[in-house]
Amino acid sequence: MAEEELKRIAVYKEKKSKGKVADLRTNILMLGLSPPDYLLRAASNVYTNELEQTLLVSAMTFVH
Repeated sequence: MAEEELKRIAVYKEKKSKGKVADLRTNILMLGLSPPDYLLRAASNVYTNELEQTLLVSAMTFVH
């Protein structure tokens, strides 16, 4: 979901540079957070003993 939101933001910025567009609405499923903030919030809600497994299956581009 965060990856798709990043793509949507990039498309919005491209369209905005070409002319006037409506304001970008935040993704309600991501609780109005930016993609990195949403991933951090989601990861912080994972139990400690499940965190390693969760990070291994996560997209490595978002794990810092």
